[in-house]
Amino acid sequence: MKFAITLFTLYSLLIVGTTLPVSAQSQTQTEEIPSAAAPIAAQNKSALKDVFAIETEKLKGESASFDVERSKRDNARQQTKKKGWSTTNKLLLAAAIVGFVGLMFVVIKYGKNCLRSSPAGCTPGVDESCVCEEYERRIPQSP
Repeated sequence: MKFAITLFTLYSLLIVGTTLPVSAQSQTQTEEIPSAAAPIAAQNKSALKDVFAIETEKLKGESASFDVERSKRDNARQQTKKKGWSTTNKLLLAAAIVGFVGLMFVVIKYGKNCLRSSPAGCTPGVDESCVCEEYERRIPQSP
């Protein structure tokens, strides 16, 4: 039973350790494009049409040519959030698994009543080098 618990613990640690997220993508800084519409629109409402015309011409000019770097920046901005578990969640899961395995070990080892121990009169789990030789049966024997 100890061997099975040890294998389960090692397996749990191996799984949690190998599923950590890898960040191989470089992070790009987003450029702030100042808008000329705010100061001009506040001055005069008739100038608002001129601002929209200027902005429309600028967008038409940008869409006429294809810029690879700008396309990469736009795609990086639009990427969805990473899927999977965060490192904190994985560590909490590993701690819960280790705690559960430890609890099961204690319950299995010390959960039964000892009928006969070696040396005689010692208490398993309390006294050093005390080994229980016969445990109380939980399932009654059929006649």
